[in-house]
Amino acid sequence: MKTKEALINYCLRLADNNLILAQRLAEWCSRGPFLKRTLP
Repeated sequence: MKTKEALINYCLRLADNNLILAQRLAEWCSRGPFLKRTLP
C-alpha cells in the first residue's frame, strides 16, 4: 500500500469514528429532557 493510500484510509477511518461518536452523543442529548424529568 502506498503512503498516499494509507493516509486516505486513515483519514476515512477517523471520519467514520467521529461520525459514529457524534450520532451516539446526539442520542444521549435527545434523552436529556426525559432523564431530567424522571430523576427525583
